[in-house]
Amino acid sequence: MTVEEIIQAVNDIPTFVTGDDIKLYHKYASSLPEGSIIFDMGTGMGKSAIALALSNPNVEVFTVDNGDYPVMRGWVNSLSEYIDKVNENIEKHGVGNITFLGDDVFEIPDLDIPKIDLFHLDFETKREAEALKRFIEFVTPGGILLIRNSNRLGSDLEEICSGCKKLESGMISVYQKPQ
Repeated sequence: MTVEEIIQAVNDIPTFVTGDDIKLYHKYASSLPEGSIIFDMGTGMGKSAIALALSNPNVEVFTVDNGDYPVMRGWVNSLSEYIDKVNENIEKHGVGNITFLGDDVFEIPDLDIPKIDLFHLDFETKREAEALKRFIEFVTPGGILLIRNSNRLGSDLEEICSGCKKLESGMISVYQKPQ
């Protein structure tokens, strides 16, 4: 799919993810080789994960969110409704390369992540820095980090990503781990 087709396809999903965000997701996800792993932390209603999966059907997208933010925004009324709605969005958009966990990433005892080729963080919590610190070690050499609303991390972002090359900045900051 073209990036314009992806933007149109996910336009019905309520979220704050913009067309410009999706263009950036597509830029980096579409060039990943077959078998690559994308880890999306902060599923929201699934718009980012679905856009990433549509950008490259030859990768696996893992996405996790406990549903607190969508419930708080009134997009859904409960965790069970949230899980059902995200799974419905995934099915509706015909993406078979997504695994969704409706859970708190900090409460999953054995999150088996062998490698991450592209890490997307869009996490509306004070634990964003902790999440980035925890998962940056799983990002492969040369792997990409997309940090949405990176200004929320302040100086923690530069400290955590200090060995990485900054590729882009804006609403989403993009870093690449050294080879």
